[in-house]
Amino acid sequence: MRRTEDRPDRGLGAILHTLQALLEELPGLVSDRVRLLALELRLAGKSLGTMLVMALAALVFGGTAWVALWVGVVAALVAADLHWAWAVGLVLLVNLAAAAFAVIRALRLVGRLALPATVRHLTRSPLMTDDERVDDHAG
Repeated sequence: MRRTEDRPDRGLGAILHTLQALLEELPGLVSDRVRLLALELRLAGKSLGTMLVMALAALVFGGTAWVALWVGVVAALVAADLHWAWAVGLVLLVNLAAAAFAVIRALRLVGRLALPATVRHLTRSPLMTDDERVDDHAG
C-alpha cells in the first residue's frame, strides 16, 4: 500500500519541479525577446534616419535638376547655342539619376520599419519542429 500512496506524491513533485524549472526559465525567455525588440528598434531607427537623409538628397538633386533645367532654357534662349543645350541635358540626366538612386535606396529600407524579425519571432511557437520552421520560412 505504501507504493500506491507514494506515487501521487512523486507525480505531484515532478509536476511542481517542472513548473519551478519553467518559472526559472521565464525571465530568460522574456529578456531575449525584449533584447531582440531593442536591437531591431535600433536598426529601424537607423534605417529611418538613412531614409530621411536619402529623401533630403533626392530633394537636393531634384532641386538641382530643376535649376539646371531653367538655366538650360535661359542659356538656350540667350545663346541659342546647341552645345549649351547638350551640356545642360547632361547635367539634368546626372542629377535625375542621382535623385532616382536616393529614392530607390530609401524605398528599400521601408521594410525594416515593420520589425520583421521580431514579428516573425513572436508569432511562431517555440515548440515548432525544425521541419515546421523550414516550411514557415519557405512560405
